[in-house]
Amino acid sequence: PVVAATGRNTTNTLTDFHARRKRTPLQSERELAIGEVIPGSRYRALAKLGEGGMGVVYAAEHVDIEKRVALKLLHADLLENQHVLQQFRQEARAASRIGNPYICDVTDWGEVADGRVFFVMEYLDGASLSREIKRCRRLPTDRAIPILRQVAKALGAAHQKGIVHLDVKPDNVLLIEKDGRRDYVKVVDFGIAGLLGQAGIGGKVMGTPEYMAPERTMGGGNDRRSDIYALGAMAYEMLAGEVPFQGLTAVETLAMHATDPPDPINERITKSIPKALEDVVMRMLEKDPLSRPQTMAEVEALLCEAQL
Repeated sequence: PVVAATGRNTTNTLTDFHARRKRTPLQSERELAIGEVIPGSRYRALAKLGEGGMGVVYAAEHVDIEKRVALKLLHADLLENQHVLQQFRQEARAASRIGNPYICDVTDWGEVADGRVFFVMEYLDGASLSREIKRCRRLPTDRAIPILRQVAKALGAAHQKGIVHLDVKPDNVLLIEKDGRRDYVKVVDFGIAGLLGQAGIGGKVMGTPEYMAPERTMGGGNDRRSDIYALGAMAYEMLAGEVPFQGLTAVETLAMHATDPPDPINERITKSIPKALEDVVMRMLEKDPLSRPQTMAEVEALLCEAQL
């Protein structure tokens, strides 16, 4: 299959979740007027937060209730691309449909005067998990396990609605402070989410090579166990300070996922982690989906046992 996969990025702010690649805006594409109400909407643009290959993200507020939100606006030149438009809508619908406290909520959908579409989501002030890994290199187990359990809850809720994320990675996990609690998880970016059991879109395998399950690299179906593998790769990185596989190219990395056994975490680090936790992560990274935990509920239960 054709692989439409991005390399690892080093995003480190809220805006980077929706601003993956630098892009030269079209001359004909107007930016929203800061401080003014978007015509035909109830939202006032406050600041441009970032820009990516699919759209621009603004901080905004609802003019009636003065609630701050984030607004993601699709690029004008993508409006004729039905696949991209479908993907953009899919991201909004998937997050809204799940309705889980550990998933960034989408609350509204609209259109500006030139036909560009946008969706509105909750405004979150925090750091990405990728930034924390970059800062700390390795997260201590007493911090890593609660984060992983929350991500498992979020993905489990998505799976129960028949949605797989398909791009689970540290860049798509935001850590915020809520009710005095740090490291409260918000999972974002369901832009390539698919239905359980659905194959790649248009014959393409989409995602990030460092976290992609072997069955996906070989064009297999996408089910909840693909997300479980990706969560295992993310857990490995949190605990070891590096991903299980990193080739010189994306294709080489995908091949390693398909054929190479991952090194045990404790062979890569000087200060070992509990064997019970290592066993959970290594089981999530099994090549055969049948050998992995079969649900996110099982993953969370295993993490609880390891934590105890």
